[in-house]
Amino acid sequence: MDAVISIIIPAYNEEERIQTTIEDLCKNFTKKSYEIIVSAEDSTDETSNIVKKLMKKNKHIKLLNSNKTIRLGKGKSLQRGFEKSTGKIIVFADADLSANAKELKKLISFLNKYDVAIGSRAVKGSKVKATQIRKFLGRGFIFGVNLLLNLNIKDTQCGYKAFKRDVLNNVFHKVISSGWEFDVELLWKIKKAKYTIIEVPINWIHKDKAKLKAIDIFNMGWGVLKIKWRS
Repeated sequence: MDAVISIIIPAYNEEERIQTTIEDLCKNFTKKSYEIIVSAEDSTDETSNIVKKLMKKNKHIKLLNSNKTIRLGKGKSLQRGFEKSTGKIIVFADADLSANAKELKKLISFLNKYDVAIGSRAVKGSKVKATQIRKFLGRGFIFGVNLLLNLNIKDTQCGYKAFKRDVLNNVFHKVISSGWEFDVELLWKIKKAKYTIIEVPINWIHKDKAKLKAIDIFNMGWGVLKIKWRS
């Protein structure tokens, strides 16, 4: 039976957090027809084995494993998950659970009026715990994105997003980016296709093990320039 909600989680070496994340999602979506698709790259830790154990206890959990030695990137991982999904509503979630499952349910509720609902750490009502340098670099990146693409979105990079399936059916195959800039290109293509997007304030705690560096912002900016040049 097809799911109503498909939750797609890109994962690479997430053995420390993936079980907690999946269990929180399962607990909060028990009254819905749902599926959780973990799109795992060729991890070197126990990520895939942990998901396989959880699958034995819950038929709603699915695992996609990449056998490629080259990293696919976030964009390609999410695209693989979408291609295997069955839900009328598609939700992107981070493996680190920086925002809990209740925040995802809040996003979904906005799809009654909008085509896309994205979690935003930059709109009024959001609550964010992150380092000042991360906030500063993030604001600089968004300023550049809006200057170049006229996107008019305050937070493109939050990993929590909800879509009506038709939106991704019509747009996803047009997205080329797979790295940090993937979110920007996806939202840009969605906006160009005249779909409606709302930014929803989110409660978010930075849990990513990687530290955002100035070079990361530079690479993201370079990716956005390439998006602009391809248009």
